[in-house]
Amino acid sequence: MVNNPSILAAALDLDGTVIGRDENISPAVHEAIVRLAGLIPVFIATGREPADVLRYSKELGLTTPQLCDGGANILDPVREVSTWTAPLGPANAELVVTRLREIGATFVATHADGTASTFDDVPGWDL
Repeated sequence: MVNNPSILAAALDLDGTVIGRDENISPAVHEAIVRLAGLIPVFIATGREPADVLRYSKELGLTTPQLCDGGANILDPVREVSTWTAPLGPANAELVVTRLREIGATFVATHADGTASTFDDVPGWDL
């Protein structure tokens, strides 16, 4: 692997990049990411939920901040906490979820205490 000083970090998606369809990290991918993380900061950047990012970052031994929820949440994988979030806010969340309900769409919305996948599960619109 060439050490290029102009590459400061590597952002990796989970689905189809870090993990396969079986939701596992292959030995070859694991080894490559661990080697890369020895050279530059490596972070996961995904639309998945915090629990998934914490699981895979731990499996890979990543200690740099990780991105989840489509970039709306930055996690510290060592302390297993969010260090920054940018929720939609109650008014926007209510508009989006109400429209999804009107058109009969399925959805998964994340919030501080977990996820909601039905209209009745949305807690106070803080998504």
